[in-house]
Amino acid sequence: MLKGRVSELDIKGPAGILRAIHTHTPMELPEQHTTPLAIICHPNPQQGGTMNNKVVTSVARVLCDLNIASIRFNFRGVGGSTGEHDGVQGALADIQAVLHWAIDSLTPRGFLLVGFSFGSYIAFQAAQSCPDLAGLICIAPPVDRLDFQMQLTQKVPWLVVLGLQDEVVPSDQMVQWAERVQPSPQLVAIPNVGHFFHGQLPKLYDAVMAYVQTSILTTTAR
Repeated sequence: MLKGRVSELDIKGPAGILRAIHTHTPMELPEQHTTPLAIICHPNPQQGGTMNNKVVTSVARVLCDLNIASIRFNFRGVGGSTGEHDGVQGALADIQAVLHWAIDSLTPRGFLLVGFSFGSYIAFQAAQSCPDLAGLICIAPPVDRLDFQMQLTQKVPWLVVLGLQDEVVPSDQMVQWAERVQPSPQLVAIPNVGHFFHGQLPKLYDAVMAYVQTSILTTTAR
């Protein structure tokens, strides 16, 4: 159960309305933001991914517990968001619309971009030009099918979480990529965990909790 108040949003996107959920924080005050706003991207819509995916909602929960508000949204053509799925380019245009809406409507203190699987690629790409980027979290990045080879242009705290028994993306490829890419992310490779973290969500919760506490909140508090 999320501790913060939850609001449903309809955000104007390039292909129509983007359905979103804004999880407020228990301590949030109007017009006062002391932590970054997290934007959370869901996995591949063509494989059933939505903003209600359990990994996505688990991340929203840990962030709420840390008094960080979040917005999770459905890419175009998914669960109330209008338009048709348009792959990476459409998803990138959608997250840009969410970022612009947040800047205009919420005046956040920076952004924490988070993505799971396909969503991790969208978050990674959006991080290249995101204004006031405070951090990036990539969960189970599909490095075997999408091009994660470019260097992250913004040097911010960056976490990569993966399961060593991932049945969708070869874990050895994810580890090799994380060890090679620059700037280097913090890597958390969890034994006996698959791609969807079935029965292992507490381990994901702990990894994100520890990272945000030590790498994000200590930075934004300065």
